[in-house]
This record gives sequence, C-alpha cells and structure tokens, in this order.
Amino acid sequence: GAKQAQQGSLATRPTSSPNDGLQALPSAAMSDGAGAILGVIFAVAAGATVAYSMNIQRYALIAPGPKVRLLRYIYLRPFWMWIFGLVVYGIGSGGFYSLAGLFISLSLQSALFATLLVFNLFFARMFLHEVLTPPRVVGACVILLGTVLCVVGRAEGVPTEYSPEQIKGFFKATRGAIYFSALISAILVGVISIIIVERKYPTNDKILAQRERERRASVASVASNKSLSRTAGLQTDASLQSIVGGTRTAAAGLSVDSAANAAAASGPDAAASAASAENGATLANAEGSLTQAASTRPRSVIIVDETTAGTDRHGASVSSVASVPINVKDLRLAPRWLDHVMAFVYPASLGLDEGVAHLTLRAMNSMLAQCEEGTCADWMLYFIIALWIFSSLATLWWLRVVFKRYEVSSALPIEYGAATFADICSGLIFFQETEYMSTSDIILNIAGLLVICSGVGMTLLKSLPLVAYLPRQWTGLCCSKLSEPSETAFTERSLSRAGERISEP
Repeated sequence: GAKQAQQGSLATRPTSSPNDGLQALPSAAMSDGAGAILGVIFAVAAGATVAYSMNIQRYALIAPGPKVRLLRYIYLRPFWMWIFGLVVYGIGSGGFYSLAGLFISLSLQSALFATLLVFNLFFARMFLHEVLTPPRVVGACVILLGTVLCVVGRAEGVPTEYSPEQIKGFFKATRGAIYFSALISAILVGVISIIIVERKYPTNDKILAQRERERRASVASVASNKSLSRTAGLQTDASLQSIVGGTRTAAAGLSVDSAANAAAASGPDAAASAASAENGATLANAEGSLTQAASTRPRSVIIVDETTAGTDRHGASVSSVASVPINVKDLRLAPRWLDHVMAFVYPASLGLDEGVAHLTLRAMNSMLAQCEEGTCADWMLYFIIALWIFSSLATLWWLRVVFKRYEVSSALPIEYGAATFADICSGLIFFQETEYMSTSDIILNIAGLLVICSGVGMTLLKSLPLVAYLPRQWTGLCCSKLSEPSETAFTERSLSRAGERISEP
C-alpha cells in the first residue's frame, strides 16, 4: 500500500489558485515563441487580476453608505461590489491562470503568478491609500523569493493520476495522517479564535474606531492651520513695514497689490489704510484656507465618493468619514497584543483552508482522470468532493471576515504565504513527493519554506532594523514611511493618547 501511494503521488503547486484541472494537459509552447509569450502574459494577468479582486472586496466591505462607486458614473451596493470582486477573482484564478498553463511550464507559471504580491501592494496604495511600510514591502518580496525557491526545487516526473485506493493509502500512512490531522486542527483553532474575537470585539467597532482616529487627525490638521494663521497675524506689522519700505517678505505669505504700493508711496496715512486692507485680506485668506482644510478629508483606508456630503444624485452615501464624534468608550476594541496576534491568525487560517481546498482538488482531479477504469463509484471520491466543496464555501466566509478587518497590504501576503506553505507541505508530506526529489531539491524546498515563514514574520513587524539608516531615496521608491505610521489595533488607549494632543472644536 505504501509503494502504491508513493507511485500515485501528485505534484504540488505552490500557488493560491484553486485551478488544477488543466495541469495535466501538454503545454502548447514550452520553448521560445508566441505561445510562451502568451503564457507569460496570462500568468502575470492572473496575478494582477487576483490582487485587484482582493482590493475590490476590501473596498466593498469597508466603504460606508448604501452605495459605492465602481466607475465614474456606475454605483453598486456594497454586497454587489463584493460579488463583483469574487467574479474578478474567478476570472483571474480560473480563466487567466488556466490559459497560462496551456503555454508555459508549471514552474514558470507558479513563479509568475506569485507576482500578485507585488500587484497587491500597488493596488492597495493607489486605490485604498494604504500605507506601505518597509515590513510590508520587504515581507511580500521575501515571500515571493521563498515561493520561487520552492518552484525551482519542485519534483519532476511525479504521476498526475492515481486511484481511490492510492488516496486511501496516503491517508493511512503515518506522516499523511499526522499532517492532515494537524492541518485540520490548526484550521479549527483559527475558526474558534475568530468566532470568539468577532463576538467580543466586532469588526464594525474596529472600523468605527479607525474613522474616529481619522476624524481626530482632521481636527488636528485644522488646529494646526489655525495656529499657523495666528502666527502669521502676529507677524503682520513687521511684514507690512517691510512692504512699505519696498521690500517684499516672502516668509510672511502676504501678497501686495498695486494699490498697496501706490499707498505706500503717497504717505503714512495711505500706508496705514493699505496695511489695514492688507491685514483684512490676509485674515480672509486664512479663514478660507481653514474652511478648505476642514472640508477636505485626509487620504485614508476608508474610501467614499469624492463628491458633496450627503446623498448624491445616484443615491450613494458620500458623507464625510469623520464628521460625527464617536465615543470610544462605547466601542468594544481588542487589546493591542490580541489584535496583533489575530492579525496573523485571521489571514493564516484562510491560507490553510485554501491549502485544504488545493489538496482535495488535486486528489479529486486525479481520481476523476481514472473514471474510465470504473473507480468513480468508490466512496473516497465522494468524500474528497464533499470536503473540497465545504472548504471552498468556507473560503467565501473567510474572505469577508479577513479583508473587512485587516488591510490588504498586510493580510494578503500572510494568506498567500500560509497557502503556499500548506501546498508545499502537502506535496512533501502527504503526497510523499520526496521520493521523486534529489537531496538538492529537498534542501531548496526546505529553504523556501523557511524563507516564506521569515517573510510572513517580517510582514507582522512594526519596523525593520537598519532600514532607517538607508538613504531616503531608496526607501521612498517603494515605501510610504520608514516606520509603521499607525497601530493596527485601534484601542481605546491609543485613541485616548491621540485625543490628548488634539483640542476638540
């Protein structure tokens, strides 16, 4: 039984795409040529489309109001916007990824699909205005590097078809049974933890706390403008004396028109009159700037329509993100340490669930390929199909929960890293692919797994050592700031500290 299980092991694919049905088909153009170019284009398009779909789902889940904007004149309800994101996900993972498998090798296809981590950072910054800190950028790149190492060290010559008896042999094998039990146990622990946290510290309260922080930041900006305008008012007399003398003072920020120049040349009385008029114009300009600052929302994670407040002609809610103060004491917010822990548990459990879906999908496709031999009536096939359907439906729930609570730029690398880790381990341990690997291939896979784990760990850090010593020109190309600009846990304590520095209007 063990020998049959080894002969029937299936090649693993270290990607987060659930489509494996076309992997047994021969490539149309494995060498150079138009087919290879098409395969590269389709693989990169698959990564970009999947990353874009994740950002659409995040946008639909956090945007306030009964409607959100898809295009300039197209508005959808948040639920239908989320469904649209799922459709885009299906186009990327089921369409582009499948087409790429017809033209290029599986190794190249997997490496190119991993570029979704880079596309995700771009979309999260451009569309959701998420802050790309060095831990997030470096962590995503390290996970990408680990994926490439695993792809290079993948097994060659592994069978792609096996019978239900061989699948039973994988489950009965000691290492297969231990691995699958550990995988299911980790997922169950994650699900129970998520349910407990969601009941005690709802995601909606976390979003409200984030909006309150943005409101206070807006108030702080207005207060800063007031302080600057007062400082400019105190310097008005000295500035006007310089203007009367014929010298413009740029630091005062005052513009002198031709009437003021003529008054200065006429005499002291006319100059005083011009000074009074100039001072009034300065105050008017300061009030106008203050009004504009008060009405301008800061760039934030929460995206709403950029039109007037209230409800526009399309019926979309466009109220300001931070117009009404929120009492933080009434919100049920998780402690900072717990929120940091769950920032890993949420996306990692989603990735492990996708790993189960990928494992069962491989087993299902390989058994279906032998249906002509009369093996499709075995109970193992129906058990695998039921497990695949259940894990796939669970993914839909997980996507809503994870990307509503955490930013895409931090959650997606962890999710993808966990899914890749599970896929690689499924091949090495469950499907016993080590029997088809050389020692160097095994070392490459183990090194790739360690690199992926280190990349996930970097994503969770607040800052990276020695990054602050790099030239700002280097870090400014990819990162928004040199250190984490905000806390991922919007706790009452953090909001209270922010409130101490802000005078409420």
